[in-house]
Amino acid sequence: MLLDHVEAASSLRLAPRTLARHRADGTGPVFIRLGRRVLYHPDDLMEWAQSHRYRSTSEPTSRPAGLPLRPRRRA
Repeated sequence: MLLDHVEAASSLRLAPRTLARHRADGTGPVFIRLGRRVLYHPDDLMEWAQSHRYRSTSEPTSRPAGLPLRPRRRA
């Protein structure tokens, strides 16, 4: 069973826009594109979530090399 972006975001407890931003930045879970539809396999969502587990807040986080930090938007 594949999940659309709203269902996938809900299962990760993220806003759909946050998941879309991860997808655009290349930092999100693996996805499937069928035409204009973006779908996610639940196993890929779980694997992505598991890759973000830490034991301490002092552990360094990993980010793909060369990926710039996204500037925050001003209100």
